Amino acid sequence: METIKQQQQLILLQLQRIQSSGADCAEVPNLSDLGFPVSSLEHLARVEGRIAAQSDLKNKLITFFGLSGGMTTKETVWRVLAKALANDVAKKIKWQAGF
Repeated sequence: METIKQQQQLILLQLQRIQSSGADCAEVPNLSDLGFPVSSLEHLARVEGRIAAQSDLKNKLITFFGLSGGMTTKETVWRVLAKALANDVAKKIKWQAGF
């Protein structure tokens, strides 16, 4: 029972943050024309090109991926990446930072 109570408190805090940020919860952007998850590196390059060309698309993507949620950073990252990239594409990307 205590765990459920804690989860409800976390959900309430998240909703309050969304409300205070002024985000519109009722409108989930329709990005079906982008074809997520990205299925090839060429497809990824096309999506990146569209983001660069359309300034409003960036904000739509932030909302789209921001709704993925997760209780931890790791869980959130996994959910966003699962929405964004097909496994075959993710395997081809170099994930190590080049310092």
